[in-house]
Amino acid sequence: MHWGPDGDAIEQEAGLRRSAIRAAGGRDMTRGGVDTRGDIRGNGVARHAERFEPFRDYAFAELEAAPLHQAGVCFLPQCGRRFDPSVSWQMYCCKACERAGLTEFRKWGLRAAPALLAWRLGKYASDGPVADRTRSARRFVTAVQSAWIVDRADRAKDNQTKQGAENGRN
Repeated sequence: MHWGPDGDAIEQEAGLRRSAIRAAGGRDMTRGGVDTRGDIRGNGVARHAERFEPFRDYAFAELEAAPLHQAGVCFLPQCGRRFDPSVSWQMYCCKACERAGLTEFRKWGLRAAPALLAWRLGKYASDGPVADRTRSARRFVTAVQSAWIVDRADRAKDNQTKQGAENGRN
């Protein structure tokens, strides 16, 4: 989540934009319905390096129905502080936790990225070394996902233990 200078979320229109794109048959009407994948010359819309919007925008409706986080509880496992969210999709209690969460996503994402690419490149391979590489990549991605969940659970447990010890002293 990014915050503007007046405290409002910059990405408030994400769900509306996603709906508009679906309604336009997959074309992003916020860019005038121009297909930015082609070669654009002159005063046309500049080509963007990132074709995909963030997952939180792509799956906005699905995440509204089944959020990844508990509303009002910081999503960073080692924090877990309760807070009053200013918008329904706010996941972190403060900027420091948001930055730490982004660092965590980058750390785990960089571990999984090569395997995700190898998995997709060999998606239709039926046998041989490419199929073996694909199966290995799929197993690796599953292992990374599991390790990440265990890591988050361990950090949350450590935080609860720490908070319990602090409450016992008070």
